[in-house]
Amino acid sequence: RLGFDIETIFIGDAEELASVDALVLPRGTSLRYSEILSGTIFGKAIAEFSRHKPVLAICGGMIACAKKLGKGCENRKTIGIIDARVDNGRLDGNLEVVFANGQKGTGNFTDAPALYELGKHVENIAMSNGEIVAVREGMVFGICYVDYSGRSYEPFLRAVLSKK
Repeated sequence: RLGFDIETIFIGDAEELASVDALVLPRGTSLRYSEILSGTIFGKAIAEFSRHKPVLAICGGMIACAKKLGKGCENRKTIGIIDARVDNGRLDGNLEVVFANGQKGTGNFTDAPALYELGKHVENIAMSNGEIVAVREGMVFGICYVDYSGRSYEPFLRAVLSKK
């Protein structure tokens, strides 16, 4: 839909991760992400990967990437690659998203998180209902919602293409 030609594959371990140009941590339960990534070889590999290649973390994947966990994120652990605090369960429904460039879109929020206390190298790239819902820190993009139009994913896709 956006004019990008990208092959997707499932990555199951750190060795496979080394063979790809970018990584997407899709929506899912942040508790499951916590179990799979925090303190594991795979989680450490993703943290190292994010220093050199693009990572897109969506919803539960984004919670797993935040450095600080707030309300609704108790009993979770993270790989800490986005310098921000995340609170879960902040937004619900199809809501308007306003991007930093002034464009507007719609995000699908399902008991979705929001971000606070952004570190000095974290860029706020979108807001909804007064909440920060998308950020970028270096090669890591964190998005708190699903965007069926794909517009929210464009900066990540451009980062992927620029690394080729």
